[in-house]
Amino acid sequence: MEIIFSPAIALMSRLKYPAKFAAMGLLAVLAIGFLLTSLIVGQSTAIRLAGNERAALELMGPMHKQVQLTQQHRGLSAGYLGGNAAMKPKLDAKQAEVAKAIKEVDAIEARHAAMLRTTSEWTAVKADWDKLRGGLEAMKVPETLAAHGALIERSLRLQVQAADAGSLVGDPDIDSFYIIDTLIHRLPAMLERLGKVRAKGTGTLSKKEISEADKVEFQVHLAVLKQTLDVL
Repeated sequence: MEIIFSPAIALMSRLKYPAKFAAMGLLAVLAIGFLLTSLIVGQSTAIRLAGNERAALELMGPMHKQVQLTQQHRGLSAGYLGGNAAMKPKLDAKQAEVAKAIKEVDAIEARHAAMLRTTSEWTAVKADWDKLRGGLEAMKVPETLAAHGALIERSLRLQVQAADAGSLVGDPDIDSFYIIDTLIHRLPAMLERLGKVRAKGTGTLSKKEISEADKVEFQVHLAVLKQTLDVL
């Protein structure tokens, strides 16, 4: 250690006391400046991450509502296209609710688009909804189930994208990590599978018949749901 500091010791020994105090003061100022700079950078990063998290959370609520209403619309459309004409008024009302939910997401997404980088994918989600809504009357039950399923899967991927951009995923606190992972990945996937079962069941009840393939599909969905619940 003496060898390392010997040049500084030799320099200080040549200086007079006023110069020594001035040099020591300068070193102290530099050290304090370095610490303050590190503190400011750290606080700025924490503030930025908190802003990202807040933006993502603000968007997640309306997006979850949009997905939930789309799932309900799927069930009603399956029943209506399966032959239950009495579901048409409910289907139209639900369609209006989806449109309103999309406008709510629009308003929030526009505020945080630059931060969360969701505009391109959200535009694609809206285009898929417009296409589904416009062609619904000409669809058969399997077609509407497939179209809704693709739209919902895309919406769920967008939620994950927003959560990633908002730094929600990968929280260093282990408890927060598991809660966020459940809310963003596990629970939406389980609810979507449950929604598929509900929509398929509504369509089957409207047709008043069930094929062997439908029975197998129900059994697969229920088995996966049970497995998912066991993991949660």
